Amino acid sequence: MRSVDLPHQPVSAVERYQQAFGAAVRFDRDAALLRARVRLLAHTLDGVDDLLRTLALAYLERQPRAAGQVVTGRVRAIPDQSLGTGSIELVDVAKVMAVHPRTLQRQLASEGTSFASILDEVRRARARIYLTTTDMPLAQVFALPGFSEPAVLTHCARRWWGRTPTALRQQERAAAESRNR
Repeated sequence: MRSVDLPHQPVSAVERYQQAFGAAVRFDRDAALLRARVRLLAHTLDGVDDLLRTLALAYLERQPRAAGQVVTGRVRAIPDQSLGTGSIELVDVAKVMAVHPRTLQRQLASEGTSFASILDEVRRARARIYLTTTDMPLAQVFALPGFSEPAVLTHCARRWWGRTPTALRQQERAAAESRNR
């Protein structure tokens, strides 16, 4: 761990926080952040549940990349929680956040992103989870990330991973089997 930011004042001695995290801890920040070296994500640990690891990495992937991306994180959480339950449009998200859609677009642009790219990231992470951690038929998987038909999932899978959903699923299963040997 490199450092930890917390959005509140310490409720105990600062030394206890530093001992628990094994890193410098800063308080009263804009967001809670754990800073670690990227290569840490590549390490595998014996006895770790592959599904739990995949879910944790998918969660981390959806989090804002920088402390200044407060709106991005809030926007990402909305479609992430409602994919597959109905339409996820910029207008819907803006309504939930109680801002005008154009204001939301400007805020996201100031953080270096757009609603379309956030939705694409959320769908990519969700689709990967369903494809690699379940045996659900592809005819069902396409709807869960909010796609209108299976062909859209196939098109996106080729763009995201350079292969079809079936090929990704087979590749991940083969990799999991070789890790378990």
